[in-house]
Amino acid sequence: MARKEVEVNFPAGKVILVLALLVALVVGFSSFAIVGPGERGVLTTLGSVEPYSLGEGIHFKMPIIQGVTLLDVKTQKVLADASAASKDLQVVQATVALNYKVNADQAHIILQTIGMDYRSRVIDPAIEESVKAATAQFTAEELITQRALVKTTIEENLKARLSGYSITVQNLSITNFDFSEGFNASIEAKQIAEQDALKAERELDRIMVEKQQAITQAEAQNERVKLEADAEAYAIKAKADSDAYALQVVREQLSQSNDLIEYESIQKWNGTVPQYMLGGGVVPFIDLQTGGN
Repeated sequence: MARKEVEVNFPAGKVILVLALLVALVVGFSSFAIVGPGERGVLTTLGSVEPYSLGEGIHFKMPIIQGVTLLDVKTQKVLADASAASKDLQVVQATVALNYKVNADQAHIILQTIGMDYRSRVIDPAIEESVKAATAQFTAEELITQRALVKTTIEENLKARLSGYSITVQNLSITNFDFSEGFNASIEAKQIAEQDALKAERELDRIMVEKQQAITQAEAQNERVKLEADAEAYAIKAKADSDAYALQVVREQLSQSNDLIEYESIQKWNGTVPQYMLGGGVVPFIDLQTGGN
């Protein structure tokens, strides 16, 4: 039996219409660029960077001729290690954390002058050089005791280096400083010696304070005894002065008044005339005068 062939014919107009719709869709979708939050779009025309950046939203562009490259302008973090030498030639291994961001209005400059790999080209080398430049200004011990100043020095160096690349340094932190084992051992020995010296100094201070307290107590005791002796002596002297004064008053009164003595004698006389022996007779002790003076 002979096989019968079936021919299917599509109208040429329909084919052209479908192709035109496909081309229109492709051209339509490629005529717009969407810039997301925290991004900037860099517009290029036939490979040439336009001198401006596209903000967030939908933007029209010429299909095929123009393209849009997206750059992240949000705050970004990089954790980097750097090897350096201190002022006293101690090897230092530092780990720093840097927060930075691309200047939004200069995204097109970064793409044009550096490219999308700006971190490996600019940021990482800047961190290493800034750490080396900063640590060279401090001794190994100062890197530990003046950590805040070291951090500020590294940060200022980074700002100066990256500002020319349209990159803003927001803040920097030193997460770690590592030194050689020999230096770590010497630091530990020094800290132990300082602690022992401080302990001895505090013990000496305690002894001196106790000694001074003992001296003060002894001086206070001596002063109390002296005050008590002075008070007793003053009381004795005051009594003696009082007695002497009273005696003096009596003497003055006695010397000024013989009549008082006679009066006291008369008051105490019992009427008997004292007598004394003279020869063989008794003679009165006093001569009582009669009449007159």
